[in-house]
Order: sequence, then C-alpha cells, then structure tokens
Amino acid sequence: MMKQQRLILLLIAIGLIILITGCQRQPAVPNYVYATGIGVPAEGGNPAQEKAKAKRAARLDAERQLLESLKGMAIDSTSSVQDFMLRNDRINSSVRGLIRGSEVVREGWNEDGAYEMELKIDFNKVKMLVR
Repeated sequence: MMKQQRLILLLIAIGLIILITGCQRQPAVPNYVYATGIGVPAEGGNPAQEKAKAKRAARLDAERQLLESLKGMAIDSTSSVQDFMLRNDRINSSVRGLIRGSEVVREGWNEDGAYEMELKIDFNKVKMLVR
C-alpha cells in the first residue's frame, strides 16, 4: 500500500513538472524593423533653434516611416485627363497610429548638413501591444 502511494505521488509530481515547464513561453527572438529619418535646418533662423528643429524633424520622419512599415498607409489619388493627355495628377498619403518603444540606432549630421536618425523597433513587441 505504501509503495502504491509513493508511486502515485511520484507520478503526480512528474505530471506537475511537465505541465509547468511545458506551459512556459519561450522569449521571441527580436525581429527589428528599421527606418531612417532626415531633418534639414532652415536657413536664416537662430542656428541653435534650427538644429534642434532638424533633429526633431529627423525623429518624426523616422517614426512615420516605422509606422508606415508596420501598419501600412492610406493612398488617395485623383487624376484628370483632357484630350487624352494627363492634366492633373494628385496623390495624398496618410498614416495614423501610435509608435511606442522605438530605439535610436544611430544619429548625427551628414556631409550635406542634414541630420539623420535611424530608429528600430522590435516587431514582436509591437504585435503584443496591438493584441
């Protein structure tokens, strides 16, 4: 009787260990999406202020590109043709969403005087936020 109880307890313990270890999620391998934004300082203004604006513009440009890559973009297009010739072609694009958790990969001034900022975001984390 005592051997049967020990055997049952051992089987229950093994079953619990298998159940607990089998239910743990393995961390996902990072799957990064990258985007580079560019900002150019305006001429004639306060140099320090224009540099700060260029840095901000570069970040916003990179974040917009990340959002376009992750979510897609809406395109609205209108074309006018007269006498079989294109007279007017208008294309608008838009994207709307929230970017959170992006990381700066590199940033700095390039040889043309523009500020570049490369951002990355882990696509796995984005998928968890969207759920």
